[in-house]
Amino acid sequence: MTPRDVPAITGATMEALHASLAARYDLRLEELDIAGHRFGMTVVRDSYALVDAIAPEIFAANERLPYWADLWTSSLELARWCLMDPSVAGVSVLEIGCGVGLAGIAAAQAGARVLMTDVDPDALMFARYNAFKNLPGPVMRSSLSVGVLDWDAPGSVEPVDLLLGGDVIYERAIFNRLLDLFDIALRPQGVAVLTDPDRAIGRAFLERAAERGYEIRSEAQKVARGSMDTTVIRSHLRRSR
Repeated sequence: MTPRDVPAITGATMEALHASLAARYDLRLEELDIAGHRFGMTVVRDSYALVDAIAPEIFAANERLPYWADLWTSSLELARWCLMDPSVAGVSVLEIGCGVGLAGIAAAQAGARVLMTDVDPDALMFARYNAFKNLPGPVMRSSLSVGVLDWDAPGSVEPVDLLLGGDVIYERAIFNRLLDLFDIALRPQGVAVLTDPDRAIGRAFLERAAERGYEIRSEAQKVARGSMDTTVIRSHLRRSR
């Protein structure tokens, strides 16, 4: 696959990886029960501290914020759908903006062959660590891989049946480049499944996708997290025939 592969991690290196993450970040474990499956996700305790720590000159150079460091509520709905929908089993999946990896891990658990991608190497370290901790060894070896993918320069991406994105729509500037990625990453009958917390920017993206020839089906789901319920919109995008 063109997204640059991250070398495989074995059990012998997991302790060192955790130590490396802990040396750079204040970590916490978030335990989740999704569709009858238990997940223990290692995440950054305070993602806002990462934003505060970004030097102005670094932000001016690439304008990238560490969105990957949060476990977004939208990803819980995406993971639930992967675990509950029988169409996920056996298909090829590309997760974009995977962050700490929940949706891709759930898709692999459901029987898909998954490539989790993000532009940030640290996000991929968390994703690989979480995958190793949450998936049986045979699933890790046969069904899941991780690689760097930059939406600005995706190169040649092997087309997949299913593209996943949890809370990846955050500014208008990415609309066209994201749809360009869909065009090259999806097989002719492929589907992109996106989730977001019913933001205006998400609705605007769906309008642009419709203009670009995508058929769209959206459903609203209430997602409980702690004492809060969030409405998450799950949208399925498929090219018009």
